[in-house]
Amino acid sequence: MPLSTLTRIPQTLRNLQRVQQILHVIAKHGFGDVIYRLNVQSYLSSAATFLKFQRLGRAATIYTLEERLRMAFEELGSTFVKFGQILATRPDLIPMPLVLELRKLQDKVPPFSFEEARAQVERELRCRIDERFAHFSATPLAAGSIGQVHDARLRDGQHVVVKVQRPNLDRALTTDLDILTWLAGLLEENIPEVKAYSPTGVVEEFARSIRKEIDFTREAYHVRRFRKNFESDPRIHVLKTYDDLSTERVLTMEFIEGIKISDLATLDREGCDRKALARLGVEFVLKQIFADGFFHGDPHPGNLFILRKRVGEPSTDAAAPPAAMTSVIAPIDYGMMGILDESRRHDLLLLFLGIVSRDMDSIVKLFARLDLLSRNVNVHALKADGADLIDRYYGLELQRVDMGKFFSQLFEMLNRHHVKIPPDILLMGKSLATIDGIARMLDPELDLVAAIRPFILREYLKHLMDVRRMSHEVWATAEDYLKFLRYVPAELQQTVTRLRKGELEVPLQIERLEEVVMETNRSANRVATGLIVTAVTMASAMLFSGSGAGPVVWGLPLTHILGSGAMVLAGVLAVTLFFAILRSGGVGGA
Repeated sequence: MPLSTLTRIPQTLRNLQRVQQILHVIAKHGFGDVIYRLNVQSYLSSAATFLKFQRLGRAATIYTLEERLRMAFEELGSTFVKFGQILATRPDLIPMPLVLELRKLQDKVPPFSFEEARAQVERELRCRIDERFAHFSATPLAAGSIGQVHDARLRDGQHVVVKVQRPNLDRALTTDLDILTWLAGLLEENIPEVKAYSPTGVVEEFARSIRKEIDFTREAYHVRRFRKNFESDPRIHVLKTYDDLSTERVLTMEFIEGIKISDLATLDREGCDRKALARLGVEFVLKQIFADGFFHGDPHPGNLFILRKRVGEPSTDAAAPPAAMTSVIAPIDYGMMGILDESRRHDLLLLFLGIVSRDMDSIVKLFARLDLLSRNVNVHALKADGADLIDRYYGLELQRVDMGKFFSQLFEMLNRHHVKIPPDILLMGKSLATIDGIARMLDPELDLVAAIRPFILREYLKHLMDVRRMSHEVWATAEDYLKFLRYVPAELQQTVTRLRKGELEVPLQIERLEEVVMETNRSANRVATGLIVTAVTMASAMLFSGSGAGPVVWGLPLTHILGSGAMVLAGVLAVTLFFAILRSGGVGGA
């Protein structure tokens, strides 16, 4: 994006200042050579400032490239932090060491003032804050790149939290996205080695994702859908949302007063069965992925709380023992959710079955059916590397199988073999790897494979016996054939008509065309030579088989002299053809 495009963006001065800030941070973290290769020195505020940041950049090289990139994203603020977090879910786009480093990204954004928060709430709800809330805390419970959360109470006493979007977030986001798009274009234009990663495509995908995340009405919908999926499971508590107090920029939800799932000391003090919680956590995520097709994309420890609830009805008998307590999982923050349709869930079940049974042939066939294999995939090498990876994990004790590490290595191996991994599968892998880490933290002896296997088999059998799904597939296949039969006669008639008129053109692309033409000519010459040898040999035989009548030269019949000459010529041609074939690699090479 040239300077003329930048100047068409509203608030031109602010955008140019942001460009300067971004370039200075890039130089500060040791990427000054990138600025020179992008040829954007003219956007820097001054040469002296750039030299200062370059000196800092030389000092920063004590860190790895991945660490420097992560620190630069953190310093550049909310948009770049979110960009890094999205990249951390895409091992198909960036190298695995960078994925692992970007997973450490944390929102280190200071909170905005209470006056700004109150103005945002009152503008969105179109009323004074005290008309709807009996209490609204001036100090936020937490602040992030998108917004911050305030503790509050409704007029009827309900305890709630109010998520308030940062003021002017949309304008700041638009500025950063325009600059990111511009930088991505420069990267593709000036640094050929990054073009294969399609920086502009990555930025476009990120822009779509972040636009969805800042719309709080989508998060409210996610909560409602999630609650419906778990309404019959008392072990899972899905918080309530207040739609009349929610908009695109304000979201009011039930306050969850529980124990963070990572607070092991408090869990033990409250008498929680950590082993049971670990198994419940795994089952919780598996149901989301394989049964519902709607899963929490970021179930990290900060997003999962444990509530303690009593089992059964309270007794009026004072002598009766107190009701038993049970642990309930309560997830929060539904901004990042994954969606898998029924067909994709069936494919994932096949993938997991292939992994569990160490059947790389079925896995590669699945990839081929899903059109995930590019033309340059070496299928033999892919099968060998996949079998080696699975065998390494099968050699471990089941409780030592690290699901997060396995998925990281699996995606890295598939990326190395140019297998296109769909984003929803990548997000699913991240979700499973995250809950695996939490489950192991709760129960270090957890046998994760043993916990997953029966669920996968049960869901797979349900898919096989699902009459509705099977009838739908049969109908869809029949419909495809009917469409084919409906359109083939017309298409065939049109093709024949164009052929009759001489208008039919068939594009043909042959790699190394000149070599093919030369080899074709060489083969044709050999065939022609062979035919001549055969013809001359037959003519010689016919001349020799004659009676000898006719002219006599040097005491010999002329027919015999001509036959001898033809035989010699045939012999020379035959020897020449024989050596030509040998030089080309034998009969097979000819």
